Amino acid sequence: MDDDRGSIPLYWIGGWASDLQCWDGLLRDLYPGFDLRFVDAHSVLGDGARLERLLASASPGSCAVGWSLGGLLLEDLLRRGRVPPEIPVLNVCPFLRFCDPEGPWKPTVLRRMIRRVFGDAPGVLADFGDRMGLEGDIRDAWFRQALELGEESLADGLTALLDLGTDGPWAAHPRRLFAASPDDPVSPPCATPPEATRILPAGSGHIPFLRHPEAFGALLEELSTGG
Repeated sequence: MDDDRGSIPLYWIGGWASDLQCWDGLLRDLYPGFDLRFVDAHSVLGDGARLERLLASASPGSCAVGWSLGGLLLEDLLRRGRVPPEIPVLNVCPFLRFCDPEGPWKPTVLRRMIRRVFGDAPGVLADFGDRMGLEGDIRDAWFRQALELGEESLADGLTALLDLGTDGPWAAHPRRLFAASPDDPVSPPCATPPEATRILPAGSGHIPFLRHPEAFGALLEELSTGG
């Protein structure tokens, strides 16, 4: 990738308990062609106007990426027509509704997690880190920032996952892609437009940008160039 591609801003909205800033150095090393601008999903919960302002003021050539909960928040903006049409959008580990009585994340499961967060946030986070398959230094960096969010913020994020969502279809946008992992242990199964969906390599799990950076980098390149 050419050095001058570092001028392309990429607004990357994180997931539940997962401010991507915790992997700042690693992600910038993996994707040197992009100016990564991490947005903590918890910081824009209940304040879609802040995320809207960020995208509305983005410089030409900017892209938006929503991962997990971040993708759900981005979808909400798209549905309200609040994402500039010239900004390419990528949903990573996409879903339209996280909590479903018939799915893996039933309302009783989320409500139990919310109650448990108050008093045992480390235990809830440890279980979630196990589910994501985080290990070693990557896990330690994630766990520290997740714990620093505090019980109220963690509970608010779980409440958003409990309450937000739609049954579809996905919002129309001139330039959008979907990055789906074949073995994602977190995101519930969700159909996406076949022509805009890119299936990532086996083993991508819920963190494809860490597990398969070459494939994910190619997807970011496609997003930013339109082909």
